[in-house]
Amino acid sequence: MLLDFTEYWFHRLSHRIPLMWTAHKVHHQSTVFNLSVGLRTSVPIPFFNVGFYALIPLLGFDPSDLLFFIYLQGIYQLFIHTEVIRKLGVLDLVLITPSVHRVHHGVNEQYLDKNFGKIFVIWDHLFGTYEKERTAIVYALRERAD
Repeated sequence: MLLDFTEYWFHRLSHRIPLMWTAHKVHHQSTVFNLSVGLRTSVPIPFFNVGFYALIPLLGFDPSDLLFFIYLQGIYQLFIHTEVIRKLGVLDLVLITPSVHRVHHGVNEQYLDKNFGKIFVIWDHLFGTYEKERTAIVYALRERAD
């Protein structure tokens, strides 16, 4: 949960801090939503992540355990980039599912700056950034960093 909380804030800040957005927006440039979008990233992203991840071992967690969960999370993130899997009912309220993550990639006004979670959607509920998939999603890049 600590890793997921850290990732939520890293992702949210990646949409707000211009330098981080410059690195992250590659992931949002596609006008389609499929597994290839899950692979789109830029070289600087891991360097930004390290600063966030470094806090976790300082709290006493084993770095090898952290690496294991980072890799698992990366695999999960790849597979939520799909339109093949539709809504998953109650799971859409608990986990970042394909439906929940599609909203995050939408440029529709009601979908902007929503659903930043990586595995669990609890952080989006807690911090007011959760939005259900309600209407057809338009995928594109819209500059949002302040």
